[in-house]
Amino acid sequence: MSIIARGGNGGVKGGGGLADVPASKAADVTKRPSGFKKQTVKDSLDNAATGSTPETKACPTCGRDVTVAPGQGRRDWDVDHQPPWSQRDLSGKTRSEVLDEYNQGTRLECPSCNRSSGARPAE
Repeated sequence: MSIIARGGNGGVKGGGGLADVPASKAADVTKRPSGFKKQTVKDSLDNAATGSTPETKACPTCGRDVTVAPGQGRRDWDVDHQPPWSQRDLSGKTRSEVLDEYNQGTRLECPSCNRSSGARPAE
């Protein structure tokens, strides 16, 4: 079975517009993106509270200072989704809308806090 879907390239390499897409591929529009837009990462750092020492930002959960700005080496912080990504309703969204949603509602959080929170909303 196939459905008609409109995508960025219409499902055809180098093409555009409408294309037949297998129904199994239609669910892929809500697949988690592979990464954040550069501006999202930059904004997460820029919007974070100042840390306890100059040139640092504070994790909003534990207060730990983070220091590595985007493009300056391996970051010592994560980009966190609030509300959590797994709790967002993506039904009926296009792939473009899913990508936009992935890059909204984000903030800086230290890796320990981000990876241990288990998709709980911030308090």
